[in-house]
Amino acid sequence: VFRHPELGIEVAREFDRPPTLLEKIAYQVEEKDYRGTFYFFQMAEEVSKEEKLIGFHGAGGGGSMMSMDAVLTRGFKLANYCDTSGNPSASKVYRFS
Repeated sequence: VFRHPELGIEVAREFDRPPTLLEKIAYQVEEKDYRGTFYFFQMAEEVSKEEKLIGFHGAGGGGSMMSMDAVLTRGFKLANYCDTSGNPSASKVYRFS
């Protein structure tokens, strides 16, 4: 996708909706740094103050899924799903945190 801007793909992810502003920002960091992988998916766009909203940054698919299940069973709502793996640079992880 990076080599073919003529395709007009703004964010190379399989979303069931147009990408949010945060997803676009996250993808810009990803496309400029090839070290490691980074995935960001915004799950909550509109929330009320009563909701127990939490940001989530896991590492590795299986462990992340178990951690998300634990957070959800405690009554929290996930604001996002974020995953870094494959030895990303410290600055890349920092920019997504």
